[in-house]
Amino acid sequence: AGDFVDYPTDSTIIGAAKVTGRLPSGMSLGSLFALTAEESAHVFRKSTGVESDAKVAPRTIFSVNRVQQEFGTERSTVGAQLVAMSRDLPEGDPLAALMSRRAFSLVGDSLIRFGHNAYELTLLSAYTRVSGTAAVIERIQRSPVHTYQRPDREDGPRLDPTRTSLGGTKNQLILNKVTGAHWLWGASYMWDSPGLETNDVGRLNDAGDIRGNFNLNYRVTTPGRRLRAWNINTILATLHYFGGELGLQRWLQQQSNWTFLNFWK
Repeated sequence: AGDFVDYPTDSTIIGAAKVTGRLPSGMSLGSLFALTAEESAHVFRKSTGVESDAKVAPRTIFSVNRVQQEFGTERSTVGAQLVAMSRDLPEGDPLAALMSRRAFSLVGDSLIRFGHNAYELTLLSAYTRVSGTAAVIERIQRSPVHTYQRPDREDGPRLDPTRTSLGGTKNQLILNKVTGAHWLWGASYMWDSPGLETNDVGRLNDAGDIRGNFNLNYRVTTPGRRLRAWNINTILATLHYFGGELGLQRWLQQQSNWTFLNFWK
């Protein structure tokens, strides 16, 4: 706080490197590394005439690594990804009460194509972990992403102001029929634990959800006397919280799209 504050709007990148490539075996590789500098704000107070600098960001290392292997005649894939972040926050640093020290996410995924590329099966499993001081981890637990402090929470973890790390998982299963003259369909099921946290190395709006979805689509793509193409699509979905005690929702959506011969829709 001050009467005049010159606050940095960007992080200074000290150095960065990226390596990508593809091997004859069908394996794709990628790695990105970046080091950002410590940043300070310049503060002036008229009442005292004192100018000072306040540290607002520590030196930070970011790393993103990805490997993916193609296999089979229908070019299915299996892959893994590691994203990590480390902040230089020694003991006693005031920023250690505001920012996590370490964070990483590890993901394994696969896209399996079969039935002459008519069907796609997507599998994903992830683990995340963030660590820091007890004050930081309590702030993360209380955030709208996690709401560990909810008094109505019956099952699962509760707010623990003494913990110094938070771990979580995410799993997803998707099966789609993506080709066909008329009928297409898809089904998905996703569940993540309340401790899933990626906001230091990505983006996450909420954690602890279980979602299900099924859609059925009938389409006509051959032009007729009045319509160039049309379809009718039905979606059934469910959503509830990890413990099953909050926010149970079910909904049914019906929609249809028509494209006339003059391309009006």
